Amino acid sequence: MTVSSDCEFSIVSVGIFYLLLWSFFSAAFISIYIHRDDASASHTFFQQGAQYFWRFLQLALMAGVIYYLLFHYFMPWLSNQVTDLTRQIVDERVVFSYVLTKYLILWLLVLGVNLIFDYSKIITVWQDRKLVLTIPWQAARFVGKHLASTTGLYLCLGLAGIVLMLFYWLIVPGAGQVSWVAITGIFLLGQLYILSRIWMRCLFYAGQTTFYESVDEQLRLLTQTLALIPNNPQLFEYY
Repeated sequence: MTVSSDCEFSIVSVGIFYLLLWSFFSAAFISIYIHRDDASASHTFFQQGAQYFWRFLQLALMAGVIYYLLFHYFMPWLSNQVTDLTRQIVDERVVFSYVLTKYLILWLLVLGVNLIFDYSKIITVWQDRKLVLTIPWQAARFVGKHLASTTGLYLCLGLAGIVLMLFYWLIVPGAGQVSWVAITGIFLLGQLYILSRIWMRCLFYAGQTTFYESVDEQLRLLTQTLALIPNNPQLFEYY
């Protein structure tokens, strides 16, 4: 095997390991968070992770297929369209606006996929669904129905993550440190940053789960109310 082949194999291996590890971790966290007020539920981290691991792995693979289609097929096609549209344009500002629009479209699609599969994981645990094939469609309907709230929450949490990343870049020392104290400090800062990134991802799940719970609770109360007053047209008009 060549050096490039070894490097590619290592990257793929690390990617697969990360996929498996994060599927397990996210399954455990979301399950424990959803059942946080259920005294009869088991809150064992590894038990909850194992219970939903295979379902979350299926969702991750489905998301991976969509990301592959986006970056391997849609992105080159979009780039070709931008190239055709700007072939005769000499104004760099116009060309830049087309390129910016191209990346904006791509990352909006990536944002949509992230949202859909985040809520797919939440729905999987909330409803204890065994078959996950149709859950992304249900999650897409939920995101579309509450587009402003789900997107706003995601962007606010994402902004907090960006602030955290910028803060790390500001305080981490530059290259060229030679003392063991400085090297140890850089290593510890790096580990704290990794932990903070994990904490931010958990914050994403917690915020999204709380929002989904609130919407589902409102829907449940509305359903109960309509069941008690089935022939009240004013109530239907109000909702």
